[in-house]
Amino acid sequence: MKICLKKESIISIIATCILFALTIICFDITYALNDDLAIQGIISGTFAGKSCAFTYYLSFPIGLILALLYTIIPPINWMGIFFIACYFVGIYLILKRLLALREEKNSKAYLFGIGLVVFFTYILSGVVLLHYTVLAAFCGGVGLALFITNTSKEKLLKTNISSLVFILLSYLIREKVFYMMVPFFLVAFLIKLVWEMDGSEEKKFGAKLRTSLKKYAKFLHVLLGAFILLVVLNKIPYLSKDYKEYASFNEDRTTLYDYVGVRETIGAMNYYSDHGIDRAEYDLLKSYNIMLDNDMTADVKAMSKYKAASNSKENLAGAIYLYKESVLKKTSVFKDISFFPYNYMIAILYIAALVLIIKHKKYFQLISLIGLGIVRSGLFIYLFYNGRFPTRVISSLFIMEAAVLLAFMALLSLNEKKYSLAKMVPMVTALVLLIGAYYNLGNLHTDYEKQLTVNKNEDVLYSYMANNPQNFYFMDVYASVYRTEKVFKDYKPDFENYMIFGGWLSGHPIVDKKTSKAGLSNNIKECLADSSSRLVTRKDVGWQIEDYENYLQHAFTLEETLTCEDGSVFYVYKY
Repeated sequence: MKICLKKESIISIIATCILFALTIICFDITYALNDDLAIQGIISGTFAGKSCAFTYYLSFPIGLILALLYTIIPPINWMGIFFIACYFVGIYLILKRLLALREEKNSKAYLFGIGLVVFFTYILSGVVLLHYTVLAAFCGGVGLALFITNTSKEKLLKTNISSLVFILLSYLIREKVFYMMVPFFLVAFLIKLVWEMDGSEEKKFGAKLRTSLKKYAKFLHVLLGAFILLVVLNKIPYLSKDYKEYASFNEDRTTLYDYVGVRETIGAMNYYSDHGIDRAEYDLLKSYNIMLDNDMTADVKAMSKYKAASNSKENLAGAIYLYKESVLKKTSVFKDISFFPYNYMIAILYIAALVLIIKHKKYFQLISLIGLGIVRSGLFIYLFYNGRFPTRVISSLFIMEAAVLLAFMALLSLNEKKYSLAKMVPMVTALVLLIGAYYNLGNLHTDYEKQLTVNKNEDVLYSYMANNPQNFYFMDVYASVYRTEKVFKDYKPDFENYMIFGGWLSGHPIVDKKTSKAGLSNNIKECLADSSSRLVTRKDVGWQIEDYENYLQHAFTLEETLTCEDGSVFYVYKY
């Protein structure tokens, strides 16, 4: 058995290395959003000049470890290495588990092949366009799949260590994704519990249930205990007054810009006026350049409450309608979010799982399948009800659901003597995943080329700023929204002599550290008056120079015009 496991490990690590080698040959790994760049900047020290663990979104324990590594060896992009390492180890463990599930060679080959196809269907895009939200979902999915497919007769805790680590990594990387993963974990636990109970006589049902619960109790206690410890380690560092105020302000800012919106209806304008928000403050908040005013806390909080006051929240019936239209159909309800073909893929896999249940007479497992359907429906409806469902969150849900569903199917098929193309379920499963891989590769190529084009165009501005380190550049929020960087090729440990006027860093204590490092005041308005400061806007995007002049009541002088390959223009002004 040890020799067999060694072979499985060698095959899995070779396959994983090949997958990543192909990925690196075909793509330059790039960040998906500027949020990841901001987190990297804080941890690496390029944002404020010194490594810092207080990223707020990435947990403090992870931030602390990475910050120490950046401090010791600054030229290496440790966050990028950590993200890729999570993907590499997770894929290796899944492939190894698939090989260990079956003894028969054809069965091993089939399951291993399915694992490789899943990489191209659900995972490759997350590796090429790195984003911490999707990575958290991947880690959660790996933890769930390893937990469900663990058939070892040895001690449960010992054989589930890798599952435990990846589930907790999900929390450490993105807290909100972890909480979305918890319902899926409850389904995974239900699957294991029902598996233990299946076939029990009615008279012995209660005793069997108690035995099964006792069997999993230690694992659950360790998981809960470790989670509580990590929560404490993550929350305690943020108990200072500055970070409490930032957390409160950031929650209101998120509610305002991601859920409520800055409205211009008569009712909204009257509401704002009643709460002491004048036209100048309204225009600033609408522009999102909220760093221009050091005290926007009360205004942002008031505006974030308007949704409740106007009773404009999507009701439950509306959320159910959106769920039906967008998840159960190929629809154009949402222009920027594509559920196709993953909505149909999942539906077919549910049917395939049902066939396996009937084929093997595991009727008790219908409880698990129904439970999974309820959880996924509830999560989607919750997102639609709250009006916030970006592509990265939808992708995360599909990744975690697919992990549970495919692991469940692998568990159900353990009694198969062999896999054959003549058997419907294996063939359909492989076909569905191959179709998903085809669409994912097409979408990835489009998204990747689009991101590279954006980066190439806007590099005109960033190269200019890097070549003028004597100046500090303040940028309109919408001047450069979609630019990211290649994770390894573009990383430089140099201080970033620029800052955007808004985003989730607004109100963050590290902003003061950045302006101090640049030798500027903590008051942004005063910063702009410094001889080394420059203001950057973009033609026909966001606030134009006349908007800044009207708000600041001061004229600016055009210093430089930068034209991108696509014809878009950046303007650099001096106060």
